[in-house]
Amino acid sequence: SKTKFKKMKKILFAMALVLTVSFAANAQTEKGTLLLGGNVMFQSADGTSTFTATPNIGGFISNNLAIGGEFNIVSGSGTTIWAIGPYIKPYFAVTPSGALFAKGSFLVGGASASGMSSDTQVGFGVGAGYAFFLNKSVALELGAGYSKVGSNNDGVFGINLGFQIHFKK
Repeated sequence: SKTKFKKMKKILFAMALVLTVSFAANAQTEKGTLLLGGNVMFQSADGTSTFTATPNIGGFISNNLAIGGEFNIVSGSGTTIWAIGPYIKPYFAVTPSGALFAKGSFLVGGASASGMSSDTQVGFGVGAGYAFFLNKSVALELGAGYSKVGSNNDGVFGINLGFQIHFKK
C-alpha cells in the first residue's frame, strides 16, 4: 500500500542521511587519503623570538592514522636550525567539522650561526591540536608543540597555525 511505501521511503532516506554524514565525518581521515600542507609557528625561548615553517607530506595508513615526513626550518637571531624526519599523527573525535589530533616525530637536523655549522644531531617533536575541516579537502589546524634536536639546547615550545590538503584517492 501507499502508506507502507511512504514509510519505507522515509526510513531509507533517514538511513542514507546517516550514512552520508558518517562518510563525511571520516572522509578527511580515511585510509588512502593523502596529505599535503604544513604550518608556521612563532616561538619564544630564552628571550629570543623565532619563526618556524614546517612543510609536510603524508598519508592515512588506516582510518584516523596518518604517517609522513616533514622538514622544519627555524630562523631567528642570526641562527638557522633545520630538521627532517618522519611523523605519526592520530586523529580523535572526528566529526564533519573537525577532529582532535596528536603528533609525534623523530628528527635529524643541525644548525648554523654566523657562518658556523653544527654536527648533525637527532631529536624529537610532540604536539597536539584541532583540525577545522573547512570542506572535504582542506583543514585549518591550530595546535601547540615542543621540539628538541641535540643535547645542547633546551628545546622549543610554540603555538602553530597550519593547513592540510586532503587528497582522496
